[in-house]
Amino acid sequence: MLAQMLANKGENHFEKAQEVAQKGVEIMYLWGTNWDKRISWEGWISWGRCISYQMGKREWKGVENMGGVADEHIKM
Repeated sequence: MLAQMLANKGENHFEKAQEVAQKGVEIMYLWGTNWDKRISWEGWISWGRCISYQMGKREWKGVENMGGVADEHIKM
């Protein structure tokens, strides 16, 4: 959640957001369980990895882009 909040602050915070997202994923792997039962453990891992990936690419389109895939790669 902290990584997402940092990402929402803009490009000047992307490096810290990536760092925090990676640390969050590491912690989730250590715990082996989800801290918030409304979202599955796999969901938290995926979300942390998605934020880290997008921060590495220096782009953030917000929550609506949970897959981290550019629009041109989505087939409808």
